[in-house]
Amino acid sequence: MFLNFVNTIKIDGDFLIPVIIAYEKPIILSRVTNNELHCCITLSYGLSFFAPNCNGYQPKFTEPIGNITVPVGREALFTCYVHGLGGYRVGWVKADTKAIQAIHDHVITHNARVSVSHTDDSTWNLHIKNVQEEDRGQYMCQINTDPMISQMGYLDVVIPPDIIYEDTSGDVMVPEGGTVKLTCRAKGYPKPHVLWRREDGREIVIKDASSTKTKVN
Repeated sequence: MFLNFVNTIKIDGDFLIPVIIAYEKPIILSRVTNNELHCCITLSYGLSFFAPNCNGYQPKFTEPIGNITVPVGREALFTCYVHGLGGYRVGWVKADTKAIQAIHDHVITHNARVSVSHTDDSTWNLHIKNVQEEDRGQYMCQINTDPMISQMGYLDVVIPPDIIYEDTSGDVMVPEGGTVKLTCRAKGYPKPHVLWRREDGREIVIKDASSTKTKVN
């Protein structure tokens, strides 16, 4: 925690209470007045306010992040919904690598495709443009309470199937009754399933050395 300076504010007339201005999270100082608990909550950048019944002052998530599936090259968007953030800060972490993506409004990662945005203090977004395979994994939205609270969502990156033509057989001529080997190699994620079809629509039947016939799907 980075401490900037000490200030004072009035509570109940002439009573002065010291306020520590904190950078990372709120400082809550309390006082009992007329049998009621009151507190002074100091937020980031020196903003303070006086509030009753401060025992329950704690942000919380209002909706789960959820999992998303995005084709490679498109944009991924995670949204974290928060209630009562106050002076706490929202952070984004790629959980599997523990790489910090952003803290509040500031992007930490050197990945230029990552950015953040928010709508007031309740809706916090993590944007990943031009998604690549290495972006696949768990992403964590966390708030720097004590203890920290967090929730996670999974980003799955799909790659459309495509034939690898340099590893695939071309036209082959063999005599009737001869043996031929045809190869079709494909790429994609999830792993594509290769199907064989004849151009004329007829069934493909192969015969092994024992003359047993088998249909090819």
